Amino acid sequence: MFAFFDRKPRATINDHRVHDAAYRLQPLLARGQYAAVEEAFGKADDNGRERLLEGLAAGEGAVAAAAGWVQAQPQSALAQLLLGASQVAKGVDPYHPQPKLLKQAEDPLHVAAQLDRSRADAFAWLIAAETWCANDRDRLASLFRAAVARAPHHWPSHYRFFLAATERHAGSHEEMFAFARSAAKRAPRGSMIHALLAIAFCEFARAAGAAGRQRIRRPGCADEVVSALYAWLDADVQDFASRLAAVEGPFAGMALNYFAVACYLCGARDEAQALVAALNGEIETRPWTWIANGSREEDNTAFVYDRVKRELERG
Repeated sequence: MFAFFDRKPRATINDHRVHDAAYRLQPLLARGQYAAVEEAFGKADDNGRERLLEGLAAGEGAVAAAAGWVQAQPQSALAQLLLGASQVAKGVDPYHPQPKLLKQAEDPLHVAAQLDRSRADAFAWLIAAETWCANDRDRLASLFRAAVARAPHHWPSHYRFFLAATERHAGSHEEMFAFARSAAKRAPRGSMIHALLAIAFCEFARAAGAAGRQRIRRPGCADEVVSALYAWLDADVQDFASRLAAVEGPFAGMALNYFAVACYLCGARDEAQALVAALNGEIETRPWTWIANGSREEDNTAFVYDRVKRELERG
C-alpha cells in the first residue's frame, strides 16, 4: 500500500521537548523555592534562559506565582522579568487572550532591565509586548537598540524584532528579509541569528500560499538559505554531516525544523534531505503546518513531514 494511504502519520509532533527543564522548575517556583530557580537560571546562557522563561511563563498559574515572588523579593531582577514574561505569554494566549496584561507587563520588565543592566532579556519581552499591543515601529526600534547595546548577538531580541517586521505583524516581506540579512552579516558563525533567513522563507511561504511559493524555488534562494545553514552550523562542505549530527542547544530543534522546510521550499534538495533525516521523524508544528496541502495535512501536521520526506526520497 502506498504511504499516501497510511492512516497514521509516520512522524510525531513534539513541540514541548525544549521546555523540559522549565517544567522541572515549575513546582519549585510554586513552593517559593526562589533560590533554586535563580540557581538554574544562573547556570544557563542567554538562549537557555529564554527557554526557561518561555516554559515557566506558559505554565498554569505563572502570573500569580511570579507576582508572589515579586512581593517576597521585589529587588530580584529575575522575579520581575518572570512576572513580565508571564503577563506577555498570557496576554497573547490564542485560546484566552488577555490584552490588558500586555500593558501591565511593561512595568516589571522595565524594573527588571534596571535591576540587571548586564542582560538584554527584558528588552526581548518588551519587544514582544509592543508587537502585540501598539506595534509602534519607532518604539520597537528603540527597544531593539537597547537590547543589542547590552548583548549584540542576543537571539531572543533578534527573533522578536524579526517577528515584528513580518507581514502578519504589520511589517512586510521586504522589511523582514532586509532585517534577516543585515542581522546575519553582523552575527558570528554558529549563531542562531543565521536561522532568521530560513524563518523568513517559511514566513513568506505561509503568506504566499502554494502558488506564491514557486517564487522562492530557484537557485538564488537555495544558495542563500544553504549559506545561512552552513553559517549556523559553523560548517564547511567537509564537516557538514558531522556538524549536523552533533548540533545541540536550546533552539537547535527550532532551527532544524525551519531550515528543513526552507531548504525544501527553495529547492536545496541535498541539504533538505539531510535535515529531514536529522529530525528523525520528530517535528515541531511550525513551520510544517504552514505548507500543508489539503485537509488531511491541515488536521495533522505530521503528514506534511511524511509527504516532504517522500518527495525528497523520490528526487
